[in-house]
Amino acid sequence: MKILVLGGTKFVGRHFVETALAAGHEVTIVNRGQTNADLFPSLPKIHVDRLDEAAMQGAFDSSWDAVADMNGYVPRAIQIAMDALTGKAHHYLFVSTISVYDPLGQTTLDVNSPKLPVPPPEVETIDADTYGGLKVGCENKLDAWMGDVTIVRPGMVIGPYDHTDRFHHWVRKIATFPDVLVPERSSQPVQFIDGRDLAQFMLSKLESRETGAFNGVGPAKPMMLGDMLEEIVRAGSSPCQLIQTPADQLEKAPFMLPKDGSMDAMFRVSAPGVTLRPLADTISDVLLEI
Repeated sequence: MKILVLGGTKFVGRHFVETALAAGHEVTIVNRGQTNADLFPSLPKIHVDRLDEAAMQGAFDSSWDAVADMNGYVPRAIQIAMDALTGKAHHYLFVSTISVYDPLGQTTLDVNSPKLPVPPPEVETIDADTYGGLKVGCENKLDAWMGDVTIVRPGMVIGPYDHTDRFHHWVRKIATFPDVLVPERSSQPVQFIDGRDLAQFMLSKLESRETGAFNGVGPAKPMMLGDMLEEIVRAGSSPCQLIQTPADQLEKAPFMLPKDGSMDAMFRVSAPGVTLRPLADTISDVLLEI
């Protein structure tokens, strides 16, 4: 399969490219050539700003079996990509997010759960208030794609190459300090997916030509936050003591949800078909990076 990857050198995109190459597919990378530019030196690359409409229109002189869009964050970016690639690819895979869902009043989430409203067209600032709604807008744009569409909505992505310092934060703290302050609500749910497992899940959708929306997260039965942190302690053979601490005394606490449980549905997401490697394996690989 010939796959055009929008992104491809940062975290999820990098894992996807590696997974696709290992499976024998041909990959072309499209990005600005600014992030990890030395990666994949043997692959064809198209350097273009995907928000530059004129440049995108003239950037593609070949055709591909599929487009894998790793870095579409605003609806305008999706429209520009569709305009430039119509007739040059059939299958469009878009990496969205479980943040498209409105969790308030929900106990669990699935692909049919209520979504957040889309911000006005002029809004392209990406922050905690707009991220989910903008991704909804991106998904909506794909209704007009003249071909197959697959939307994958990951949750918290963890593992090697992660630049977000969420899971890495806890692994590094627990490996470094004898005492680590952690959220006091250790029983809150958590879900996650190793970037390599997410990449394999996405590639399998392209290979089998499956269309529609899919959540990419696990485990199927959510862990408790305290169990995840204790697993990090065990995997690192660390003598670290976890000290439960009120939220207002924690400077940084990735994965923590509000104490009242109002957002717990974000970590109770149904994702059939997702296969996860053992968490201990991910922790071991992350330890090599810190």
